[in-house]
This record gives sequence, C-alpha cells and structure tokens, in this order.
Amino acid sequence: MVYVTDSLSAALLSVLDGIKVHPFFVSAELHPDKLDALRAKYESRYPDLVRDRFFALRLRKSGEPSHRLIIYTPKDDSSEGFFVLQASSEHDKTEPWKNALSRHERITLYGYEAVCLPRLGQPSAWTWRIEKSRYKRDFSKMLDAIDKRKDKWLQEWVKKAAYWPGFVGVRLQTAALKKAFYGRFFRVRGEAPPEWWPEKRLWVTRRVFKRRPVK
Repeated sequence: MVYVTDSLSAALLSVLDGIKVHPFFVSAELHPDKLDALRAKYESRYPDLVRDRFFALRLRKSGEPSHRLIIYTPKDDSSEGFFVLQASSEHDKTEPWKNALSRHERITLYGYEAVCLPRLGQPSAWTWRIEKSRYKRDFSKMLDAIDKRKDKWLQEWVKKAAYWPGFVGVRLQTAALKKAFYGRFFRVRGEAPPEWWPEKRLWVTRRVFKRRPVK
C-alpha cells in the first residue's frame, strides 16, 4: 500500500495503523520535490506496494514480507514532508531498518514520537506524543516567557499549540502545559492569566479523514 496525503494528522494516523503488523521501518523528513523519486524507487524495489491489502495478507501467510509506504506532502512547498516505509519483517539489508516496538528506536517525525500508552480498563494503544526533548524545551521557553513578560511570543506559541495534532499523547502533554501556564502566570504576576488557551481541542479519529491509498 502507498498512501499519500497533505494532512499531517492523516499521515501520522496511517503510520500508527501499520505498526503492529509492520513494525520495521525507515523514515526521513525531506523536501517535497524529492518524494516522488523516492516513491518510484520503493515501488520498484517492493512491488507489493502497488497491490492491495489482500495481496499483502497472502504474502505474509506464505512467509514473505509485505510493505506500506506513507508519504506526507505539505501544502506549503517551503516546508519539509516525510516518508515512512514500513515492513512486516527485517527481511533484507538494503535499508537500515529500525524496530518501532523498541523504545530506543521509536518512529519520530516533526518532533512527535510514536508510543504505546496504557489505557484505564482497556488494552494499551498506539498514539503520538511530543518528543521528550522538544517537550522539555517548550516547557522551559513557556516558563521563561511568563517570567520575562514576553507576552507577544507567548500568545503566538499558545496559538500554535492549539493546532498540534490531537492524538491522545499530545493532548495529555498539552493539558499539562496549560495547567503549568496558569499556575506559573498567577504565581509570578499575581493576576489571572489571559484566556489564550482554547476550551476544546480536536481529536484525531478515523472518521475525520477520507484515507484512500494511492495506487
């Protein structure tokens, strides 16, 4: 399967969909101009990419690997896109495969990492969260902006945070940042914080997207 989209959330969701069956991967962030050639290369190397999921299932049942290719092409040509090639087994040495099931080799894209988180009363589920180093950096910058009254920067940062992909892991981190924002603001300035944070965040669900593999 090849899936190409200009929606970041849809691309990240498609990557999650493949992890359990196709845990081995290679990925990179690239300029959109390079993604067409990369797609052609992988379709030539792994012909099952241009077949449907039933063909992929038959391959795996016969002991052969199957593959998925997810390509994100942003609407803004000045931004980098990315690709993730996923495989059901570490079957050849032509690619530097990593294992997404290992916490030392997580899929990381645009500062987000794919993780499997526990759920109360339910099985664990795969989601995306802000990479730890980026989260710590954003947390530190937010506190510094509050302390030094960099309100213009702070308001712009909060506005961007409202549009982070609405996966469970990201929502939990955003909620923690929001709580810290209000607490720090009141302690440092002795006044009620401005209501910059949106009341609700969009959830990423499969019903939001028309996710059609490109053949």
